Order: sequence, then structure tokens, then C-alpha cells
Amino acid sequence: MQTLRDVRSAQRTFKTRQDRFGTLVDLVEAGLLRLPPADTTSAAYKFNGSATGNSYVITATPTTRDDASAYVGWAFFLDESGIIRGTPYGKNNGYRVASKSDQPIRQQ
Repeated sequence: MQTLRDVRSAQRTFKTRQDRFGTLVDLVEAGLLRLPPADTTSAAYKFNGSATGNSYVITATPTTRDDASAYVGWAFFLDESGIIRGTPYGKNNGYRVASKSDQPIRQQ
């Protein structure tokens, strides 16, 4: 959750400075964000994203899959609205990635 809050803040700053939203790489290169390396086994979430001038989408999905459990955690979605949305992530929902249609999480 904190990483998504950090992404949201970094996007606001980047948009103010560059007059556009940035990709995750843009935010890291601008010194506005630090993400854990995607290739480390200790990373709890995999982050994916895209950005255009006036919009961005970031998803975060657990790196763990365990078909013995109904759910292994939560998947999250963030876009230019600044609202973080989430859904349980696991076997029972086909390891579905969160989207704009999911409910906002309580602790924004």
C-alpha cells in the first residue's frame, strides 16, 4: 500500500514538473520513486504500469501463487484519479488483476 501511495505522490510531482504523467521508469529516473527490483525473490508484489500525457495505470499483484489457498493476498489498481482499488487475489478468482471496476480500498 505504501508503495502505491508513493507512486501516487510521485505522479503528482512528475506531472507538475513535466506536464505529463510518467511511467514507473520515468518516476525512478527522476528520483521520485524507489521500487524493489522485480527480479528479487523477496519482492512481495510485481508492479506494472503505463502512462500517457494525461493518464496512467499501475497494477500491483502478489508474486505468490498457491493453489492450496483460496487467496494469497490482494491485487491493487491505481490510475490518475488517485484512488487505490483492490480485490482479493488467488485461486478462487483466477488470480485476477485488479482494475478500475474494483472497489476503492478504505485506507487511501
